[in-house]
Amino acid sequence: MIRARLTTNKIIPEFITYFLRSPKARKIIIANAGQVGIANINQNALSNLNVPLPPLPEQQKIAEILSTIDGKLEQERRRKEKLERVKKGLMNELLTGRKRVS
Repeated sequence: MIRARLTTNKIIPEFITYFLRSPKARKIIIANAGQVGIANINQNALSNLNVPLPPLPEQQKIAEILSTIDGKLEQERRRKEKLERVKKGLMNELLTGRKRVS
């Protein structure tokens, strides 16, 4: 685990979190990983990571947009799980003859 200190007058923590989860950052991190099978990055490699830094208001807006999308994705995941449970129950009732198709 690496502990990083952010200069909060230059970067919003949520913004850097989203950046580090991005495919671009992951690709860079994996390319600089210490071991072949395990993605392991040291603090020096992390400090050399080139992070795009738009102005703070833009970082905030980006983080808010991505957070909103994350929330919607979570809602859809829960909705999908519920529909799968309903389908499973309905299949059980239909295929065992407890419920008839009319």
